[in-house]
Amino acid sequence: MTTASQTAWPEGVIARYVTIAGTADGGRTAVELTETGLRDSEWAHTTIAKCTGCHEEQREGWQTTVYYFSGTEGERTVREAAELAEFRSREWAQAHAAKCRAMARPESD
Repeated sequence: MTTASQTAWPEGVIARYVTIAGTADGGRTAVELTETGLRDSEWAHTTIAKCTGCHEEQREGWQTTVYYFSGTEGERTVREAAELAEFRSREWAQAHAAKCRAMARPESD
């Protein structure tokens, strides 16, 4: 029986999407999601999706104010805002990973 080797996730990474190049390098090249803040805090922060191959990134701010087409606005909790930002970041990461062919630079000894 053959088992696939896994690359350990760096500290703070909440999700990884292996890119096309990552399938050839044992999963080193991936889009990694991190967050700049705590979901239980009072302050909104950012969810970041960054490719370890081409270094392209997408940032989703945790927007707590909601603007409606009617011109009114409402509020969402920091946790709700973080979940929405994570959802959007995961969508971007999945789409980027499906097409990126850039490989991560090998680590030096």
